[in-house]
Amino acid sequence: MAFAVAPYCLMLGALPFWVKYFTYPDYPALGPALLVLLSLGLSFGAMGLVKLWFSAWLQGTRLAVQVFRTHRCDLASANVSVIQVRHLRSLCPALVAVDSDTEQRVVVKLRRDLSLIPNPQLLALAAAIEHGDRSVPAAEQAQRVADGLRSLADNPLRDIL
Repeated sequence: MAFAVAPYCLMLGALPFWVKYFTYPDYPALGPALLVLLSLGLSFGAMGLVKLWFSAWLQGTRLAVQVFRTHRCDLASANVSVIQVRHLRSLCPALVAVDSDTEQRVVVKLRRDLSLIPNPQLLALAAAIEHGDRSVPAAEQAQRVADGLRSLADNPLRDIL
């Protein structure tokens, strides 16, 4: 929301400049219309950049999370757990995977906007977690996480809880 408001604040500061140089006597509404179009363009451009900077995708069993730069983790061999993180003034579940080789930590929120991520994505994460071979304690933890992801996908009331 702050990204969408920022261009309007910047444009209000430049309003005397716009009134002086972009008012046309023959077309009095053209200057303010250009101001509105430019500010809307900047707002949607900023929102588009936010979508490009923050994303996650699954390539086989490798989870890639982009937060300004891309972090990758193989879910088949990683130590996985589910924690609660803050999302839009409330807590939501997040999948935490620590790669056993590189010790790189990847966190994926399981909530998008006001609802959980779609069922096929939850099931794909669960399948990727169960795909690999682990030692006994790590395998039990991975199985619990995968079962939890499947129960989130199977529960029709999951958006209410």
